[in-house]
Amino acid sequence: MAHGGIREIGSSYNAAHSRLEYDRGIAQAYMCEECGDRVARDWAYRHNDPSPSFHPVKGPYSLNQDCYRPLCRSCHSLGDWWIKKTFGALLP
Repeated sequence: MAHGGIREIGSSYNAAHSRLEYDRGIAQAYMCEECGDRVARDWAYRHNDPSPSFHPVKGPYSLNQDCYRPLCRSCHSLGDWWIKKTFGALLP
């Protein structure tokens, strides 16, 4: 374990996202859940898993698909910026 209770499972990051796309489809098939104005581009982690996994480069992620939502690139970037600003010590 690393980062105080966050599991460090770097290789599972890609598997988690592949499984998400397999089960729910590509994010581009949805509208952005934040602004509702644009087609989503990414499956974005909500940062709501009480026991997230941690990728050493990409940061926290979850194996729980309910912890993701489709976001456009602008909303995803803004959300990541806010998380890094608020909780920067936990993120790369």
